[in-house]
Amino acid sequence: VRTQAFREMSTRCAKRIAATGTPILHRQADIASQCLAMGAPKAPIDFTKVQSWMVKKDHTTLSDRTNKKFMKLVNRATKDTLGLPPLVQTAVSYDVTVPEENVERYNEIIETARELRLAWERNPGQVTGQDVARLMALLQEAQFMTVCPTIAEYSAKEIHVNADLIEKAARTPTGSFLALLAEVRLLQSEGHMRIIIASMHTSILYTAAKFLQYEGEDTGKQYFYDGNMTRKKREDSASEFLSCRVGLMFLSIPAGGQGVHLVPGCEAMILFGSTPWAPGQVQQVVDRIHRMGQMAPTTGSVQIRRLVPYGSVDAAIS
Repeated sequence: VRTQAFREMSTRCAKRIAATGTPILHRQADIASQCLAMGAPKAPIDFTKVQSWMVKKDHTTLSDRTNKKFMKLVNRATKDTLGLPPLVQTAVSYDVTVPEENVERYNEIIETARELRLAWERNPGQVTGQDVARLMALLQEAQFMTVCPTIAEYSAKEIHVNADLIEKAARTPTGSFLALLAEVRLLQSEGHMRIIIASMHTSILYTAAKFLQYEGEDTGKQYFYDGNMTRKKREDSASEFLSCRVGLMFLSIPAGGQGVHLVPGCEAMILFGSTPWAPGQVQQVVDRIHRMGQMAPTTGSVQIRRLVPYGSVDAAIS
């Protein structure tokens, strides 16, 4: 109704200009409403119709054909246009080195997942939703195991409410935590005094933060940005982090992967823990510090370090 009303008013305007960084924010249908308000062309494709933007009836898949036609009508500011500093992305491999008592379970997970996949390849038509869910659960457990076996053993909910479990996990460092500490120290030696540590799972972030309190007291004050915090607390945390002298922000990718402006003040990010399956999620979170307003005055470039355990599920995803 609001869009229709605006459309009626806009017909009396000499010009209509839509300025947005994210045309599709919540639903694929968002962009059809914007096109309707803007009086977008209806031929050869009617951009004002939701159906024109969809491939499936469930409205989850964007039409590549419509998108390409639409982009020819849009002025888009690229990173080259904005004159952003260089973005340097580095994959850092390290040995997993999980405790010896967890090795047998890890190998069992990988073998079961491999057998399940081979069974699918032999009978692709018989794969069910439960099969997919089982495989994904196995792979996620393997991802957690390489970062922290304690998190793999218990549910994320238990980790959050049980301080003793976080304590236990932090006191049993794996190669993952040691690699994280080494990377933080390296970036700080290069002049990065404010560093973001981003991960898909808050249980990993809280455990890593506790580990760094023990083993890296000199790495700076800790800040958090995750979905368990209110919007105001998240905003206050981001503001304090960007103005602190030395600090680490533990950022949840689902909560802070879009719509958050973390510049100026931070020029470095470490992607840690389980790797997102969608490359777009990685790019979105990287864009939090490689965007308008980023001048990188301290080091001259934006550094993204992605910690990838050697030979792991995350290495395969990457």
